[in-house]
Amino acid sequence: MEIVLFFSFLAILLAKWMLYPHVAVRRALSDPDELATYAIPPIALMTIGALTITQVSERPWGGHAFTLVVYVIWWIGVVWVFVTCVVVLTVLFYTGNQADRDMTPVLFMAPVGMATAASEAGLIMIHGFDMSSRLAVPQIIVGYFASGVAMFMATLLYTVHFHRLLAAGWPAPAKRAGLFILIGPCGQLATAFQLLGESANTYMRFPQYKPSAIQPPEYGIFWTQQTAQGVDGAGIFMALLLLGFDYLWFCIAIIGVVDVFVKRQATYTLTWWAIVFPTVTLTTAWIELASSMDFPTFRALVCALTVFLVIAFFVNLGFTLRGVANGSLIFGKSQLEIEEGMMKKAQDEMTSSKAEA
Repeated sequence: MEIVLFFSFLAILLAKWMLYPHVAVRRALSDPDELATYAIPPIALMTIGALTITQVSERPWGGHAFTLVVYVIWWIGVVWVFVTCVVVLTVLFYTGNQADRDMTPVLFMAPVGMATAASEAGLIMIHGFDMSSRLAVPQIIVGYFASGVAMFMATLLYTVHFHRLLAAGWPAPAKRAGLFILIGPCGQLATAFQLLGESANTYMRFPQYKPSAIQPPEYGIFWTQQTAQGVDGAGIFMALLLLGFDYLWFCIAIIGVVDVFVKRQATYTLTWWAIVFPTVTLTTAWIELASSMDFPTFRALVCALTVFLVIAFFVNLGFTLRGVANGSLIFGKSQLEIEEGMMKKAQDEMTSSKAEA
């Protein structure tokens, strides 16, 4: 089902660019949100690879062939999402249409994509069937490279978005749930550092990777088994740091959403689905920590987050099906357009009352 949906929506996207290229280019150049969403297809592709490696590769009827398929998918995904990051930033610099006061969290999908590539690299190493050092070592190296891109690109965007919140306040109620996207980069990076550290500790067979090198097989301080154990421990340490910062944004996102309900401004839009995926990154990070640290409290936290995710998923599903059935999510005005119209009407009334006075 995931593969069918992925290629169906990818075909729609390609058809848009083939049938209406001028419209597609104009939208990408003028709408930063649409531009940033082009990081989502490679994320979906690598997610399909992750499902394949965990559910198919280790089965008796799966085996090494499916591991190689996922390996190729991962390389396609990591190149795809890196090119997307470069294109997104370049277009924003070229057009200059992304003012910090109007910035939305959708731009964080690019570093989330790189963090996803890093976490999938570790996942493939752990669950891949009959992984050799010739396959494992390059993927681990590029996985850390992807982590660096994700971490520092996210740091830059966090700085700009923090200034946006200080200067312009909360996003519009229709887009308030998008604040949960801010959880994504750090949550996915926390998972990535743990998986890559575990993979390094398990698969750092560097002597087999460079049998013809000039230096002896034991040469290369990063590649020794002793150092790999340190890398594994450093991954857990980095995960704890990132999760601390992540929970700061998690609490801010919750406060922002609660504010919408308190002021009775909440109406359903597809932006509410942003609650689900970023919270998944928190859950996977805590799953890895619960496994590596053997801490019962972390397991309880994983259970609580899982229950929250299930509730959020089915609530969103129910409202989405209702919106599709009554046409409000397909043919009706967006909530943002409704709010802008109400604001314009209120401003016109205020102007007219002042003129009468």
